[in-house]
Amino acid sequence: AGDETLRVCVFDTLPDPLPLQAAVERSLCNNPKTRQAWANVRIAAADVGAARGSFLPTISGNWQGVRDDTRTDVIGHPEFSANYRNSVLRTESLSLNWVLFDFGGRAAALANANALLAAARANQQAALQEAFVNVAKDYYAAQAAQGDYVASEEIEQTAHDSFKAATERVKRGVAPISDELQAQTSWAQATINVTKARGDWQTSVGTLATAMDLDANVPVILPNVEEGVAPDGDFRESVDELIQETRRAHPSVLAAQAQLEAAEQKTRETFAEGLPSLNLVGKYSWNNQPTTLQIGVPQFPTNGREWYIGFQVTIPFFEGLIRTYQIHEAQAKTELQRDMLEARLKNCLSRPASERGRSFCHRELKNE
Repeated sequence: AGDETLRVCVFDTLPDPLPLQAAVERSLCNNPKTRQAWANVRIAAADVGAARGSFLPTISGNWQGVRDDTRTDVIGHPEFSANYRNSVLRTESLSLNWVLFDFGGRAAALANANALLAAARANQQAALQEAFVNVAKDYYAAQAAQGDYVASEEIEQTAHDSFKAATERVKRGVAPISDELQAQTSWAQATINVTKARGDWQTSVGTLATAMDLDANVPVILPNVEEGVAPDGDFRESVDELIQETRRAHPSVLAAQAQLEAAEQKTRETFAEGLPSLNLVGKYSWNNQPTTLQIGVPQFPTNGREWYIGFQVTIPFFEGLIRTYQIHEAQAKTELQRDMLEARLKNCLSRPASERGRSFCHRELKNE
């Protein structure tokens, strides 16, 4: 899926003219907020994988090889002195640790990670919708500004022609000088309007380019006002589907619900970490450390082996009240997320009935 996304978000030069679909695609792929939201989803997904890994055993190996040079000088009794040199002394071991029971701490951590992943996905959907709406608004604003500029040029040309005609009539004595002055004033005003419309158009096009993560001075050619102001059928259907989906599940409310669930699971995880845990432990080691019977007796080569397997119970009796304060902190964060969820639901209810997501918010607030 990642490779497919990379292929989709590779663009050539801007189309001429630029259709709305191309502007939306570039904005969704290049907008910093959408990229940040996607990165947060990937981070949350990695956290879920790490939480799942806590249910598996850990196996670690260790190897050590050293060169040993030992010299012992017994003062007054040189016959007991010794000098031993061993080329390579090795120690090899393999350890196993598997948490079998921990009063639901790992399950709570996994549920917390899953809830945070759901919140990240909901936030990503909200970011995509916001980027979609903004670029569509900027596109139509730029196209409207372009139409105003074209219309102002036509009006300026018409005013110029009227001024020339009035001048000719005054020269021939068929019209008073006031007609020429009035036509000149209208032409000057039309020229000013052209300059203003050109500035508004260039500003709108720069805003649209910025929404697509392009330089504001990149030339963007839009279709004429009469060519594409009204979206086609496929575009309207996709927007209708987006609105219906938003009514079923508003991303901001879904994110708040997932964050509340994550906070609740974090409280359970923190509480469970202060309870006993049962682990399966095991180890196998081998070494070739030499041995000697007594001082002055040469060393003898040996091979040593050790292995064990069993259960380990860890009981945290006292942690300096750290766990208690951590639980209080997690409970306070849960209350904070619950208040934030209620605030978002009330915010949805405060919107007009025609806005998206009202029915969904009403249903969720009733459930709360």
